[in-house]
Formats: sequence, C-alpha cells, structure tokens
Amino acid sequence: MSQKKPTPRRLGSLVSSIPALRWAKAWKTSVGPVIYQKLECLGIERGVLQLYVKDPVWRQELFYQRDVILKKFQAALTAEGFAAHEIPRSCSFVTKPTTQPFKSRNPKFR
Repeated sequence: MSQKKPTPRRLGSLVSSIPALRWAKAWKTSVGPVIYQKLECLGIERGVLQLYVKDPVWRQELFYQRDVILKKFQAALTAEGFAAHEIPRSCSFVTKPTTQPFKSRNPKFR
C-alpha cells in the first residue's frame, strides 16, 4: 500500500494560517508605518484594545484619533477573516507594566 506524500505549501499560506501573525499584520497595515512605530498594541482584554504610547505628546494626539484607528483595525481584522467576537469593540490607553521589581529608597528594606 503506498502512502501519499503531503503536498508542499508555500510559506505565505502557512503564515496566514497562524492567527497571531494575521492579527499583527492587520494591526500594522491599519495604523500605517509612522503610528506603528509610536503606538504599541498590548492586546485585547474583554473586547477592549489595550494601547501603549511612551511619549505623552503622541499619546494625547492618538487619544483623539482612537476612533479612526479602531475602525481601521476592525476593518482589517474583518478582511483577515476574524470572527465578530475576536474584534475589539473599543480601545483604551494603558500604562505598560514595569518589568523591574520595586526598590525601596529606605536602606533598611533593600
């Protein structure tokens, strides 16, 4: 009995089958190259897109553009084939959690 060899798939089709990569691609194309460098998408929590901007000036400007950014991202996710429950309904700007442990100024507690 002969076994069929699996047909090779193009790398592009493999990448497009991974949801996280499709999501990242939709994010990058929806915000554009300039905003992509300034705005970090942390993820979606309870239907809210969590965004982080380090620079307060950019944060203020992007806060006023949040509805436009969200609509473009929603359209890009829909085009990528994501289900309605996987698409964020709103967005918020959050403070990125620190990766360094807290250090007390009091020498007694160091």
